Amino acid sequence: MNNIFTLKEFSENKREIIFDYSVYLELVQDLAMRIPRVGRNMENPVWMADKDAAKLMTMTRSRAWNSINLLTINYSAGIDLPALQCFYPTVLAYWEEYAKYDKAYDATPEGLRTYVAHLPLLGHGFDQANRLVCLGILLGWGHLLSRLVPIIDYHNPRRDGMLERLFAFYMDGRGAPPDECTRHLPYFKTLKIFGDCSAAMRQAG
Repeated sequence: MNNIFTLKEFSENKREIIFDYSVYLELVQDLAMRIPRVGRNMENPVWMADKDAAKLMTMTRSRAWNSINLLTINYSAGIDLPALQCFYPTVLAYWEEYAKYDKAYDATPEGLRTYVAHLPLLGHGFDQANRLVCLGILLGWGHLLSRLVPIIDYHNPRRDGMLERLFAFYMDGRGAPPDECTRHLPYFKTLKIFGDCSAAMRQAG
């Protein structure tokens, strides 16, 4: 995703009213440089020759984090939806690759002592998981959310009430969703919305 708005384009199209162009430009230029650099390095056998599991985990994690940030920033900036839609499967693939290398790192002696969730729902990972799920739905990729589930489930001690209710629209077999959110405020307030929707659908049926 290399399309960068001019100031005029940004001013006319941004979806986030308080988003400042100088902040957008700095962020998007930095991320557009960092993300492909990981891929180039990984395609270089000489560069890869001495990289251990920790290094591969760290750099693929950075690319995964950067990719969802770039998608979010470009959505806020007003990049057209087809371009955002095209980028989402790539973002998901980056997270899957990070998950693969994170598991490999967890199998090492060092990783066995320190392993954590790919997306810790009780910590900073909730925000990333929330954006991955919601942007996937918003951009028309709900049928791909089943690929996201194993990434979110990995080493998370609890499931999230809101995210599980969103997953339920696109896949079966997750069981009853919990009645609490891992990020209590403000998300627990959304659970009533899902309940009201279910009741309305039953009445309509």
